[in-house]
Amino acid sequence: MPQPDPRPISASERTARQRRASGIARRLGFAGRVEYRHVYSQAGGAQYGQAVAAKQDLLIVYAEAFERDADPPKTFRWKPSSHMSAGINSWPVTGD
Repeated sequence: MPQPDPRPISASERTARQRRASGIARRLGFAGRVEYRHVYSQAGGAQYGQAVAAKQDLLIVYAEAFERDADPPKTFRWKPSSHMSAGINSWPVTGD
């Protein structure tokens, strides 16, 4: 059975989510395009597409990523993958 749509958000909230996702991705070294889509993906909140060049990679962040982030862990540690020269292959993170 399909999931219901996420609750509607304003244009300013949509823009804020796009900026937040892009900002986090850039701080983690992601060089490609970041998109926010206000739908449920049933893919865990984000999907990644690796291209030939890192600047052509695509990270799509979905609504459920922000729902899960309502109570983030106090500590957040990011471990870079071995594919950093080709873009982020995965985001192996741990939280307390």
